[in-house]
Amino acid sequence: MINFYELGPMTVFDGDVALQNKPLIFSIQGRVVSFSINELISLDKLGDIGLNLPFNADDLSLSLSLPVTKLGTLKIHKGSKQGLKLYFSIIDGYFYVFSFGEYQSGRFLCVFEGAIKV
Repeated sequence: MINFYELGPMTVFDGDVALQNKPLIFSIQGRVVSFSINELISLDKLGDIGLNLPFNADDLSLSLSLPVTKLGTLKIHKGSKQGLKLYFSIIDGYFYVFSFGEYQSGRFLCVFEGAIKV
């Protein structure tokens, strides 16, 4: 079981990513979080980054009650809204999970899903 510091969902971005040139800033339990969309890493890459974490991508999806689709050997960790996939970023000792993608044509969403102290 994963012990989350905070759980979403909370929309942190909704719009055209081509126009987004500033960091996104939001707050969780009084903690200010700042990141850029281009810093997000696909959850599929979690096993490749060399961190010694007590969970894997499938554990995260299951703990967040989000689906994982298998296509042969490929796994797609789906986000909380249609068309979004799971991404993560490690910022100031916290592992943040986001759903991100093109929600509608030209409209991108980034949704905070959860944070884990690492």
